[in-house]
Amino acid sequence: MQLMVEGDKWEMYIPSELGYGDSGQGGDIGAGDVLVFTMELLSIEGPSTPAEPKGPPPYTELQDIDQLHIWSDTHRHTAPTLVLAALYQPKRSSKLYQAFKALARDGAKAGDSTQFALAANSKFMGGGYTRDMVVESLKLSHQAVHVLAADWGEHGDFVSGWKKCKTGRPSENTVDQIKEALAACMRRGSGAAKDEL
Repeated sequence: MQLMVEGDKWEMYIPSELGYGDSGQGGDIGAGDVLVFTMELLSIEGPSTPAEPKGPPPYTELQDIDQLHIWSDTHRHTAPTLVLAALYQPKRSSKLYQAFKALARDGAKAGDSTQFALAANSKFMGGGYTRDMVVESLKLSHQAVHVLAADWGEHGDFVSGWKKCKTGRPSENTVDQIKEALAACMRRGSGAAKDEL
């Protein structure tokens, strides 16, 4: 139910082993019966969290170096800032990923021309992480968000122009705090000359 939003109507099936099992319940629910519930959320009273917007993600997913080149060639001279998250799989539970995605959604809603991309091709296998050629080709750190402001790439130095954003330890910060740190990094980006923002 935590995923439902106001106005949703769901039909839910509860298998026998999670319901009444082999014993049943009275005359209406027999042994081994599947329970079917139709639930409609008419309204939410009190504070609530807005549902995450549906639709495509507000960033480009970079699976390989060709996609990286297409993305960078398309945007590096027209967007004021490029933002690239370099994450390990699985990414969905990562606070850094959630903050990055929220920042990208906010930018898209505001009509900001900053371009966001995600490279999350490295998975844990056989005692270590697989290689992510996108991240390696740019010499970026994993589990980090990097910013490239337009003036950093002027001399064709697309690789070393990326700056890593300081976000603090995810275990010590909330998603909102990490998001604000990323936003501050982007704001400072165009005039910064530090290796880490």
